Amino acid sequence: MKDISKYQGIIPAFYACYEDDGSVSPERTRKFTRYLIEKGVKGLPTQLGIEMAAEMIAKIKDEGLCDGVHIMAIGAEKNVPKILEKAGISID
Repeated sequence: MKDISKYQGIIPAFYACYEDDGSVSPERTRKFTRYLIEKGVKGLPTQLGIEMAAEMIAKIKDEGLCDGVHIMAIGAEKNVPKILEKAGISID
């Protein structure tokens, strides 16, 4: 992502889990997860998660960043059609 300014406080936190070369850092991921748990974070509000997922999927599609996405909405499968609709993807 080139401009992540509109995600301040949300997505940049996820970037804390990566090394400078872009690889996933298990230690940084553990540290970040411990921090969130200590702060009492129990997950993202549903609507915010739907919006974020839809926007990322739309960007992937529009910019041809990869051939597809895999949505894991464990326990919230009912939200997958909403995510796809908001991302501008129709399943016919």
